[in-house]
Amino acid sequence: MYKLDVVKVDPDNNTHKLIIEEMIRNNSKWFLDDSITTVDQFVSEHLEGIKDYGFVGFIAYIDEIPYGYLFAEFDRYKNAYLTIVNNPIATKWMHFYTSQKVFKQFIDYLFNTEKANKLICYMFTWNERAEKACRYIGFRKEGIAKGQIVLNGKSINQLYLGLTKEDYIRSKQDGQRH
Repeated sequence: MYKLDVVKVDPDNNTHKLIIEEMIRNNSKWFLDDSITTVDQFVSEHLEGIKDYGFVGFIAYIDEIPYGYLFAEFDRYKNAYLTIVNNPIATKWMHFYTSQKVFKQFIDYLFNTEKANKLICYMFTWNERAEKACRYIGFRKEGIAKGQIVLNGKSINQLYLGLTKEDYIRSKQDGQRH
């Protein structure tokens, strides 16, 4: 079995910054749209959000190897908009169940510690693996935003999935996938 640690990002910790930069760089073709031109800009915006606006970021480690970066941006209603980045090197040998444990730990933290009312996860419409991971936890489709992102000059649609705190609590009580 793997040793799982989920560490809250410290925006002043240079090691955390370097880990996030590496994960974004390895996934840059998926995360850098035409409005965000560099890895540095993406990481700076996230670290600034954590430091100045109270957003939350985590780095998941499995057997001390950085596995993923999870980020939640809150609106004034305590809805959390999620960004999830897997380390493609680590995920090649990682089992789906372990991914779910990391994701569930993050969701538990957002609902129980940060007192989020609802979580919104958005992804490219063709990202079936991410959709499956979200649906497994209990997220439901809320809609598709057409042309939401421009990537390399091409308009890309995004799928929106949501999970309310009430639905999450109900699914835990019913013993669904938790």
